[in-house]
Amino acid sequence: MQSIDPESSVGASTKADVVGDYALAIRTILPKDHDQVRALYRDSISRNKEGFIQNLKFHGDIVEIADSMIEKGGDFSVTEHRGKIVGFGGIKPDEKDGCVELCKLHLVHNLQGIGIGKQMSKYLLLRAKQLGFSNCLLHVTTSQKAAIGLYKKLGFTEDKCEVWRGDICGKEESFECLFMHKKLS
Repeated sequence: MQSIDPESSVGASTKADVVGDYALAIRTILPKDHDQVRALYRDSISRNKEGFIQNLKFHGDIVEIADSMIEKGGDFSVTEHRGKIVGFGGIKPDEKDGCVELCKLHLVHNLQGIGIGKQMSKYLLLRAKQLGFSNCLLHVTTSQKAAIGLYKKLGFTEDKCEVWRGDICGKEESFECLFMHKKLS
């Protein structure tokens, strides 16, 4: 398994790591991962009723989203433990020059809070830098306190808070979102 060298300009697509008792491989999504990624996405969305629109049709197919991120010059990576996908996330190129959005970070619920999300995020930020991006943006619903804390520990700073409103299948929905950024140096 190839490990990322932080000094490398472009490179490794797999990183081996250990968090607690968990030996992890973080790598770009493969076709064999699609069913597990879709199942984890459904479960993750359903467990955070305050933080996400519950209608998966609104979000679109996570595998198509992943493919789009990669096609546009970003990345979508999975975190694997003993052959099982335990998390995933992506970096999506933004319309702004040199910016990428850290997004779609999801982790198996019983593994949250032990550092796996941090490792996934650090890997994706390194991939963004390797792919030539100089700034990273993200948005997160304000109900996701643990995620906001993680992003702040990773060096993200708050830009603004906005309320997102929309009609989802005939029902008015709203979520307060925090927008954050980080320079990739």
